[in-house]
Amino acid sequence: MNTSRDTRSKIVNVARKVFAQLSVHRTTMDDIAVASQLGRRTLYTYFKSKEELYEAVVNKEITKIIDKLTSVAESELPPKQKFVKFAYQRKKSLRDLTLGNSAVQDDFITNYNRVELLRSELDEREIALLRRILEEGNEAGVFAVPRPELLSITLQSTFKSLEIRFIKENFSRQCDILLSNFISSLLRGIEIRKAEQAENPITN
Repeated sequence: MNTSRDTRSKIVNVARKVFAQLSVHRTTMDDIAVASQLGRRTLYTYFKSKEELYEAVVNKEITKIIDKLTSVAESELPPKQKFVKFAYQRKKSLRDLTLGNSAVQDDFITNYNRVELLRSELDEREIALLRRILEEGNEAGVFAVPRPELLSITLQSTFKSLEIRFIKENFSRQCDILLSNFISSLLRGIEIRKAEQAENPITN
């Protein structure tokens, strides 16, 4: 017999598929009850409304993204390569999230305020991970970032500003070029060249 956690997880997984097929607006709790082969009473035991269930779907996807970005930040890669991989993992995670679920994709484009409310944990965690990478670069003597806590906020905001364009352009080749140029420009600004290392100590 399924545990309470198993049942809740099943409902969220089924709801994700139904939302993707029908859109959040058109989906009803009855649709999800039928698809999950559970009664309405059981469904409402776990979720009071369709909106609450949608939040659970998005939160589960956000947790996956946080886990992937954390894995990059905690890897043994050098700081420069770690930052580059972080940026591309972020884009890949956004692509997987939105292209795999039209409901979420529509929200990014037409209801961004709702997305903002749901992603607050992701934003905070992402800023912390970016700061960690910048501080590691400072400590390794490869970055010159006087205020990592401020640059991490700026970087996260810049990455976010690209999201709607990436989604609207279906993560085209031009989007890859745009991200690559941003990463290159940023690294040129914060990297310490070998000839400069002895002359430019890091001050925090």
